[in-house]
Amino acid sequence: MRDITARDVQHWWDAFRPVSRHANREKRRLQAYKTLHAIMSSAATEPVGFDGRPIIDRNPCAIRAARPKVDHEPVIAEADQIRALADAMPERLAPTVILAGTLGLREGECLALMRRDVDLRRVTVCRAWRACGSTICARPR
Repeated sequence: MRDITARDVQHWWDAFRPVSRHANREKRRLQAYKTLHAIMSSAATEPVGFDGRPIIDRNPCAIRAARPKVDHEPVIAEADQIRALADAMPERLAPTVILAGTLGLREGECLALMRRDVDLRRVTVCRAWRACGSTICARPR
């Protein structure tokens, strides 16, 4: 470990080729680099032995690794798919599927809603909390 330099890591990064030719090179390289970085970081910070010193003086992994491009397109459910999913849910949970699927509410937002938060006349959903814990409900912007 003590012999690995930042130059060695950079050379490995530049020359990296996944074992499988069908593998996503950028994704595999980033995964391998994260593992190497974690190992070297631990070796540079965790005390070892009786003297309490780390194995290496500093982490040689200094590459600012860019995240690979997402290799998939998001799939957006159609209205009939959302309805079918809601119909398959227990009755008490079906509205959360409709809200999440049509309004984009997250799980916690759906589960925290109460009847008074939904205004069917104005077709709005309003739920907000102040640090003191009281509800603030104003007209949507």
